[in-house]
Amino acid sequence: MLSLSLLHVRIPQSLPPSSALAVALLAIGILPVRSSHAQAGGPDGVIRRLRTVSSRLRSGPSEVEIEVHGKEPFVTGGLGFILRIGNREFTRYRYPKGLAVDALIFTVPAGEFARTLSGEPVTVYYGTPARQSRSLGRLNKALLDRR
Repeated sequence: MLSLSLLHVRIPQSLPPSSALAVALLAIGILPVRSSHAQAGGPDGVIRRLRTVSSRLRSGPSEVEIEVHGKEPFVTGGLGFILRIGNREFTRYRYPKGLAVDALIFTVPAGEFARTLSGEPVTVYYGTPARQSRSLGRLNKALLDRR
């Protein structure tokens, strides 16, 4: 993956331009961290939304998007973020549209999501669990497709 370095913060070129700009502005201290947490979650963030979406592949199975919000921004370098639900790990994610860097949207195959259990602990970590790990509370599958 190609990236641009700004003040020792790597900005992946795969980020949409608006998200890349937000990461750059956060890195130099111009953009304040926006944080709004309406639901109870873990000490480090919350699962904001669970929703079923069609696969981006024409004939692929459906997927579940898990939108997580952190109390601190999700600024990345050369490694990626990993969502852990119980003992399962998911690595497909994107930043939401706009300037939000306090949120990530993970995409999980519906079959894999079906194997998770309500009540399992949910964490997001950067690179490896020994690095920065963020607790998001416990999974509540009853929130799937609720607005």
